[in-house]
Amino acid sequence: MNMMQVMQNVVWAVLLWPCLVSLGVPLECKDEQGSIILCASISKEKLLDRVIQHAELIYRVSEESCTLF
Repeated sequence: MNMMQVMQNVVWAVLLWPCLVSLGVPLECKDEQGSIILCASISKEKLLDRVIQHAELIYRVSEESCTLF
């Protein structure tokens, strides 16, 4: 396996790790009093916020890998 394939595997592992972890963890929601409870769904705003955070992470990883190569 050459160095490029190894780096690609590392990047995929870093990018997919949050997905693998989040599949096994129930969602946390805040009720009216502010305490955290487990819930079965997520609001569109929170989902969009998470998408933006993941997109920023993917951008940073890709930018860093471009500077390495």
